Amino acid sequence: MTWWEDVHGDPCRECGTSWNVGVEQAVDDVARVPWEFALVLPLAGPPTTGWSGPEYVVHVADTLRSWSERLVAALAGDPAVPAGHDADELAEARRYSSFGPGAALWAVRRAAEDWCDVVREAQARGAVVRHPAHGVLSVRDVALRNRHGALHHVWDVRRLGDR
Repeated sequence: MTWWEDVHGDPCRECGTSWNVGVEQAVDDVARVPWEFALVLPLAGPPTTGWSGPEYVVHVADTLRSWSERLVAALAGDPAVPAGHDADELAEARRYSSFGPGAALWAVRRAAEDWCDVVREAQARGAVVRHPAHGVLSVRDVALRNRHGALHHVWDVRRLGDR
């Protein structure tokens, strides 16, 4: 599966993230993401367009949680895959703009810990996710996609501080 490389480049044309890693490296990188956000969030200025720093952090937490639920469903043998979400609609429904740094960092820390646990279990058990748009995804496919999203958004928040 290379659609992400086609869309983002390898490495990603914006954030520089490489796709050439294994599942364990992806897990290690996602485990570090909450701490990276904790370092860059205090430096983030207000956005000129788009989301603020805490909004990016909550988005990453929700995305990791959503993919964790998909992997848990695959492990449980559930016939249906939990539905995805439109990021902007979820941001509005959950009122991302009302999150401060403390709650945002707590959310991403919890989501990353759970995601790392379920990815390790799914990898050990050879799980696959049947995604309605992307077909059958291996744990590596999921891990690399989620890793890139999380690292890319750390980069987005870091850029808010560079203005």
